[in-house]
Amino acid sequence: MAIRLVFSDRAMIALTVETLEKFQTETGGVFLGYRRGKTWYVIETIDPGPNAVFQRAYFEYDQAYINHLINKISRLYEEQLDLIGLWHRHPGSFDRFSGTDDITNTQYAELSEYGAVSLLVNIDPTFRITAYHVSLPLRYDKISYEVGDHLIPDNLLKLKSREKITERINDVFESNHRNTQTVYQLSKKDHYARFLTAHLTEALTSYLETHNVPVLNHKIGGLDLDKTDGLDAVLATLQEDLDYFEKNGIVVQLSINENQQLALVTNSANEKAFHLTFSIVNTIPVFVFNDKAYVYQAGLIKTGLSEYVTKEADSNDQFNTTKTKRRFFPNRNQE
Repeated sequence: MAIRLVFSDRAMIALTVETLEKFQTETGGVFLGYRRGKTWYVIETIDPGPNAVFQRAYFEYDQAYINHLINKISRLYEEQLDLIGLWHRHPGSFDRFSGTDDITNTQYAELSEYGAVSLLVNIDPTFRITAYHVSLPLRYDKISYEVGDHLIPDNLLKLKSREKITERINDVFESNHRNTQTVYQLSKKDHYARFLTAHLTEALTSYLETHNVPVLNHKIGGLDLDKTDGLDAVLATLQEDLDYFEKNGIVVQLSINENQQLALVTNSANEKAFHLTFSIVNTIPVFVFNDKAYVYQAGLIKTGLSEYVTKEADSNDQFNTTKTKRRFFPNRNQE
């Protein structure tokens, strides 16, 4: 599929500034934007992060930072941004993808049925960009690109309305207040915890279906426990959901299973255990649920449960536990 690639002024400036700041080493970034038929718009470029590793022929992303920033920035716009591709600098005039790049580009292309874009930056001796559309089975089609906000529909550059966000804050506060009042009617915190535990599967299933969380179409491997960006990276991304579990009295157990994946299981004698396994696919956090592998983002389970509880509170006069209604990131390897 021949695509037209358009960069916002901000996205291209971010790419060039990152290249200038890391002039002596490799660097890179990821693209957030929109796919509109054969025209793809890059609205934001995310940098590798303050704790990234930069060398002349190697660099490694600050995964926790990049995951956090993607989640934050994508929600600033009226239409939420998608992860649509990546870029990295190659040393010298080498403007072809390496075997490691092939693996990375395949992982990105798998996140969407439309594939991804992947750009190479060279300085030999002047700055230049080579852009490709990546599709599956792995194929590279060289594409041209354009730059300028004037080439992008106004609605795609529009940030969320401050007034609407304020209204949403007030709505959430009111809803949480109602939830708090109904939770108190249960008398004890463990009653509420049992409700959440009993409906984890239902809440997560609903969230995955309604939010179109990307599904990976290949087998998920184990964690490299000898690398700091393996288990530590998964735990760092999972921390927001673990804190939510603890705050609400949901007891979970974490362990490494026989496949070297991080297993999360709820500890409940009265309900069927809720079970997830987590791993890393080319630095992208993923989890397996109901025999499918999904891209994981920090706070995903918390968000799913919160939406579920809000819908339950809105659809019932009295909330109770007996009646129920309701963008990855590559580490660059040695070239």
